[in-house]
This record gives sequence, structure tokens and C-alpha cells, in this order.
Amino acid sequence: MTALEFIKLKQKSWAERKGFILLPGTIANEDGDKIYFDDYNKNLYAKLSEDNKNAYNKGSGGEIRDTTKRAPMKAAFSSSAIVVNLFQYWQGKNNISPLLEALGFKNNKVEKKGIVFEFESKNPIKGIGGYPPHLDVVITTDTNNFAIESKFTEPYTKKRNKNSHIQDSYTKKSLWKDLPNIEKLAQAIHDENHHVENCEIKESIDNLRKTKHLDASQLIKHILGLKSNYNKNFTLLYLWYDVPNTKEAKEHQEEIEAFASIAKADGINFRHITYQKVIENLDKKEYKNIEKFEEYRKYLEDRYKKIESKITHDYEK
Repeated sequence: MTALEFIKLKQKSWAERKGFILLPGTIANEDGDKIYFDDYNKNLYAKLSEDNKNAYNKGSGGEIRDTTKRAPMKAAFSSSAIVVNLFQYWQGKNNISPLLEALGFKNNKVEKKGIVFEFESKNPIKGIGGYPPHLDVVITTDTNNFAIESKFTEPYTKKRNKNSHIQDSYTKKSLWKDLPNIEKLAQAIHDENHHVENCEIKESIDNLRKTKHLDASQLIKHILGLKSNYNKNFTLLYLWYDVPNTKEAKEHQEEIEAFASIAKADGINFRHITYQKVIENLDKKEYKNIEKFEEYRKYLEDRYKKIESKITHDYEK
């Protein structure tokens, strides 16, 4: 069983166990794989708020709009649904330090400023004029800006090279002030024959010229966009779903760590954590008195962390 098959099977099993009737992804095809809800709100811990609905309607992914196919957020394995299920609960709360701590941000006992889905940069990338891709979530606090790029099934879908194209405009020297090592990576992705001189991160760069699971060029564009908005007062968090004991997940983590070493060399605060670890971190006694917290945490654990015995049997074949 592949990592993608495992995720789909786990999510389909959860939905069926909860009594949901699932439908094919293509609306006119009644015989397709039945793994979509008829209403995306059934895919969520809590109904999508009007503000978040507007954010997704403005986004470029068409996450909540049906076409000939059902909206992506209706998929049991939806990448946008897992983001909403983790973060929407905290919107409107006066203190989000439990969430920040669960994400790995220690000593951030700050009052909530805002959690925004489908974050669109207000400033173009300096030196290019174009805007960076939307971020899944941005959390703004009194002391920092936490930008979150979330991945669920994307690292495990088949694609020869996960890196999206680095355009010619990204080769301008003026673009890379204070980012010499990320520049080397961008040049190597842009031109696979580009020679990188021996340096501490050469091996990491060579490993990321072509990737199987990590979209390194997307992360580069996020860093440039965040730098245009916040200088270096930001943390970029790569939040991903692990499928333990698979070659795919192991390769993905190695690619993440290679990227992290390059970002660190340029003083960029880049971190990574799995959804499973975040859910585990939320299980603390001092959070029990927060309204509906235990219900929320158990939903996440049951859906995204717990592995049912029948899935384990198929998974280990």
C-alpha cells in the first residue's frame, strides 16, 4: 500500500464509521471511487465560518466550488479540510498559546491577533513585481508572524519532479539580498546544469535540484514574499502529514531537512512538524478547561492520528 492509498483508506474508513454516505468525485459518474461528501461542512469539525468561506472563495484553488467535479474540500482526504479542522477552532479565542506551543513555538504567551486562511501577500516580491503563492494559514501575534504551509496528500502524489518551475525573473542578483544560499538553490532548480561550488550546503542543494515529495521552489517563493512583507520577522512552518514506516515519508522528511539546512544558513526561521506531533502536543491537562477543547482534540486524534486495526492489517501487507 502506498502512502497516498493509506491516507485515502484511513479517511474513507473514518467517514463510513461515522455514518456518512460518500459519493464519487466526478458528479456525473455514479460508479467512481466514493470518497467525497455531498457537503464540505460534513468534512469539518465545525461549520466553515463566513469569513473563512470568503477567504476560500477568493483563493485560486477553487476549494469550495463544484465544477464537473465536487469541490476539493468535499474530499475525505482534502488538504484544505485538515487545515480548517486544526486551525478554525482557535479563531476568536483570546489566547492561542496552546496552539502555538503545540506547533512547536515555545515562550509565545501572547494574545491572539489573527488567524487568516488563504493568506494573500499585500506586497509583491521585491525585484519581480509578481505576488507569491497564497499561504495556507498566517498567524499574527504581538511578537512574530507565523506562516504555515500545510501538506496532506500532496507529497505522496505521483509526479516526476515536485519542484515547480523557477522563472527567469528569479535569477536577478538584486532579488537575493541576505539570501545567498537560497539563491544558490533557486539557481540550481532553475538550471539543472548550474554548477554549485563546494560549500557546507552543496549536498543539500544537489539533493533538492529534483525532488520526489517536496516543492522546494514553492517554499522559496514563500520566503521571498514573507521577506517583502515582514523583512525577517517571520517563521515559516512546514506542517505535513506523516505516513510512518513508508519509504515515501522517509524521503520526504530527508528533503525537508535538506531545505531546512539551506534556510538556516541564511538566517531564515524555517521549521517543520507533522500533524500527528501537533495533535499529540495538544493532549495536555491544562487545556481541558477550554470550551469544547476535549471534543475538538478527540476529533483530530480519531480522524488523523489513530490507526484502526483493519487498516493496519492492510497497511502491513
